[in-house]
Amino acid sequence: MSTYEIEHNTTDPSTAPIARRRRPDLSTFFSTLSQITPAPDHRPHAVPVPGDVSAAFFSLAEALNMMRREADPAPHPNAQESTVDADSDVDRDLLTTMIQSLLAQADMPPREVEGVDEEFCDMLDRVPKASLTPADTCPICNNPFMEDAYPLVVQLPCHPTHRFDLECVRPWLRLRGTCPLDRIDFAKQLRDKADAKKKLVEEDEEEEWDGIVSYITKGYSPGYYHQAYVPQPHLAIEILIVSIPTHPTLMSSPVETLALIFFFLLLGLTIMIIMILVKEWTEYQAMQFWPKLRSTRTLDLESGLYLTEDIKELTWRVEQMETELGRKFQRAGYLSEDHDQPPSP
Repeated sequence: MSTYEIEHNTTDPSTAPIARRRRPDLSTFFSTLSQITPAPDHRPHAVPVPGDVSAAFFSLAEALNMMRREADPAPHPNAQESTVDADSDVDRDLLTTMIQSLLAQADMPPREVEGVDEEFCDMLDRVPKASLTPADTCPICNNPFMEDAYPLVVQLPCHPTHRFDLECVRPWLRLRGTCPLDRIDFAKQLRDKADAKKKLVEEDEEEEWDGIVSYITKGYSPGYYHQAYVPQPHLAIEILIVSIPTHPTLMSSPVETLALIFFFLLLGLTIMIIMILVKEWTEYQAMQFWPKLRSTRTLDLESGLYLTEDIKELTWRVEQMETELGRKFQRAGYLSEDHDQPPSP
């Protein structure tokens, strides 16, 4: 006897595979987070607006609350739809605790976001799929890892069993910087390491300057100086000091100090003499050049005046020739008319 499903070409909904629940869209959260966590090289001392920090906490709390509603479709008797009442005592699971913490931080936002950077999330240990079992689930979304064909599971440094979907734990780490299970503050550990490294660099710089002062004032020998302190190439004064020849048996501490002072005075005097010589040579060249240029310009001006006078004289001569030629033509015409006497001039 055929069943209803066979006759109508349908499947039994009770035997159909359960689709993997979709995670909420976190684009708004990450957009707000990028505004309140600028790059260290861009406005390093800038403080975000408290309203933007509060909006980031509210946005993540809303996303986690949506995830909780999808995981538990049947509402609890005392539960409400808004995230404002997410701090009720109905459900004390991990997701509810995270939402309560986010809402508390949203009401009283911190001065700065204390989460980890993106590099920390990228450097988390990936858990291979072969080491996962069907019973392993994400503590945040409660989805089995094996439901995804390509699970991206990360293991936090605090404990080997603290494994999460990267898409679930990444926004929490970026905003809070703690493990959702045992609350170990990874962001604080990173800040402590950065402060210790910065302090170590400052101490090294102080030791470098102390070595310079000791070498100048105490009159150590060059061999002792090289053993006690190695000069760094970025300090030019160290190179000058090391290059000065000294002898521990011939020079005491005051004499060596005076020698250094005399050396720098001599160096400054030499530079001053070179500058004076360059200035004198420049003035001498200027005095030799400008008279020649002035005489050349004078000759050019006189030549121009002479040329103008020649042109005027030539023009006058041409006019005289034209006048004389006109008179001759006039006289020839008069004689051609059979006059006995030439015309009076």
